[in-house]
Amino acid sequence: NAGYINCSLWTNETSWSEKEGNISVITNNSINTIAETFTTDGTYLWNVKCVNSGSLSAFSTSNWTINIDSTAPTYSDNSTNTTLVGSSTLFVLKWEDATNLSGYIFSFDNGTGSFTNDSFVEFSGILNWSNVTKTVNNTVGSTIQWKVWSNDTFGHLAVSNTYSYITIGVEHFEITLSTPLNNTFVKNEYVYTNFTVIGTESTYNCWVYVKGLKNNLNSSTQNNTETSILVNVSIGENSWYVNCTVNEISNTSETRIIIFDISTEIEFISPTENNGTTIGTTYTYINTTITDDLNTTAFIDWNYSLVGLWRFDNSTDFLDHSSYSNDGTNNGSTYNSFGKFGGGRDFDGVDDSINCGNDSSLNFGSSSFTIESWIKSDTIQDGKILYKGNGTIDFINGVEYTLYGDGSDSISFYIWDGTNDAWADTSTTVFDGNWHHIVGVFDGTNVSIYLDGNLEDTMDATSVGNIDTSNNDLIIGSTNTYTLGNLWNGTLDEVRLWNRALSEEEINASYNTRFYRLENNFTGLSDGTYKYTAYVQDLAGNINNTETRTLIIDITPPQIIIYSPENITYYDIIQVDLNVSADETIDTWWYSLNSGTNTTFSPNVTINIIDGQNNITVYANDTVGNENSITVFFYIGNTSFTFEYASGLNKLTFDATGYSGTFAAINQNSTTPAINITNIGNINIDINMSVNTSIESCITFYISEDNTLDTGSDYNITNSNHTVLTNIIENASVSLWSWAVFDSCTSGNLYSYALYYDSFAS
Repeated sequence: NAGYINCSLWTNETSWSEKEGNISVITNNSINTIAETFTTDGTYLWNVKCVNSGSLSAFSTSNWTINIDSTAPTYSDNSTNTTLVGSSTLFVLKWEDATNLSGYIFSFDNGTGSFTNDSFVEFSGILNWSNVTKTVNNTVGSTIQWKVWSNDTFGHLAVSNTYSYITIGVEHFEITLSTPLNNTFVKNEYVYTNFTVIGTESTYNCWVYVKGLKNNLNSSTQNNTETSILVNVSIGENSWYVNCTVNEISNTSETRIIIFDISTEIEFISPTENNGTTIGTTYTYINTTITDDLNTTAFIDWNYSLVGLWRFDNSTDFLDHSSYSNDGTNNGSTYNSFGKFGGGRDFDGVDDSINCGNDSSLNFGSSSFTIESWIKSDTIQDGKILYKGNGTIDFINGVEYTLYGDGSDSISFYIWDGTNDAWADTSTTVFDGNWHHIVGVFDGTNVSIYLDGNLEDTMDATSVGNIDTSNNDLIIGSTNTYTLGNLWNGTLDEVRLWNRALSEEEINASYNTRFYRLENNFTGLSDGTYKYTAYVQDLAGNINNTETRTLIIDITPPQIIIYSPENITYYDIIQVDLNVSADETIDTWWYSLNSGTNTTFSPNVTINIIDGQNNITVYANDTVGNENSITVFFYIGNTSFTFEYASGLNKLTFDATGYSGTFAAINQNSTTPAINITNIGNINIDINMSVNTSIESCITFYISEDNTLDTGSDYNITNSNHTVLTNIIENASVSLWSWAVFDSCTSGNLYSYALYYDSFAS
């Protein structure tokens, strides 16, 4: 009808909706075109909606169907039912298409190497079979090849793989081994061998031979069917093959090798310290024994110094097996079941790498560290085995440490602080397609590189300062720029990173414990607690380890305190208590009095001493033999002097106004006045004092009108056994009289006494 001004396309491609295509000017009774792009193959409905100038709209009276098909047919399930020479053989493929198949062409060389195409055969539907029967030639051992071409109704063309098989004669058969592959390592003595017999008979009598001897039998092996036979292998290399017999005709497969490697045993042996031992030296020797007939790699994780261990032992193993969990993120590398020890990782040299992050444990600054890895490559290259830094090795960018191919047939170990660098290179061929063990060591002074256990190069590195890589990820197989030419091309296994310099003994054991014992003398140790574990891995990937042991280093001697005797003068004693302690557990105590004989003791003891100057030296050692001593000096004054009031009751006499006579005695410790005295004249104090003649020049007697004993009247004693009579003139203002004995030879010790009286007779 006339009058329509706009038409639009509607489809159900995702949901029933209007599409972007439309026509704004419509020609009546003529073909009008709207274009639409479909993004997905399939069958869809479509319609057109038109609107006239009066805003009235209408759809077509029915929906239309369209098939979108942009892909070629696919195939599967190829088979041939026989390979006998001169036989009629059926060749079959299953074909599928999203919309509709058109047909196929069968192509066949019949063992000549030159293909001939059959005529086009039509078939239809979304699924069909190409079935062709051919008579194969009569030449035994011919390689018969065939393939099929097919297209759909839209003209999309596909071709199958080229399939092939070998023709056999009457009663001739072939034995094909599948698994295990040659030189496979196994961890169990029982192994399934898998093979297929292809011949003209339905069943065969098949033996698996191991080391040339019959091992196990399947007497009804089916033709053209994979068969499994369980065999028993012994430790080490086991050659094996399959021999089958039918109608007194036999045939033998190729020979392969199975390597049975049991879990390797490792243990600590003498002179390794027992767990929990405390020693008083700055070194300890660790020794191990490993039980394995084949090559193994082994190491000691001393005090958690292993900061990265990437074993790559299975298809998803990018884990760090050290204590630090510096796990990797894979970027393209592929699993290789034939690593050096178990599995490994293949890197293509184009875009493969593993990023292990930027944990602080991977930044060594100016401290020692070690990189090691097993490598296998036949390509001379600049690829990086391990890299941490902020640029390529161009002496312009930042800082870095790396182990890498140097562009010639060698490997380099390189460090750079941004200003100064150092490196060491291997001198032996490494890119020969064989496994090699590479170790780079920085010991704080030199950089060194080892190849297969041998030191190949050393360079002074004292000019290199702080290698601060704290802002950069650690990359295995590339630099952090991932630029072509810096990526490793080959296989890596057992990549390890240490925060210390490995010794030559450790490097040799890591290379091959079959020839080198795992042992090491750890030196330069300070006080502290250390933990260590030894690990071993065999060629099959079996891993074992010792228990974790703890070692305590104690080189600090015990600190001794003498509480008694003190550095003073003692009187009226003939023994002292020796009272001591220490800040740790003591194994043995002993002392020497006045530089005499050493005497062992257990705190605390009583010791007989002599008059005069004495000294005691106390010794102690702890449980690991650290020894210390301390000396105290003291003086014994037993015969310096004796001091008492004069004998008799009349210790004090008084001349008093209006009274004279003897009063009752006053005890030296008494606080009770003897008599009420209102006016005292003279006070006589009788004091008996005996002084040893050897020190009488040291003794002074003081008397004072107050309690300041270093002033006032004094009386110096010049000989022994004196009776001192002191006449004191009364001073009415004085209520306290004091006297004292002063011994100037023994640090000025004072022995004082006082007499009080009350002038008011209260």
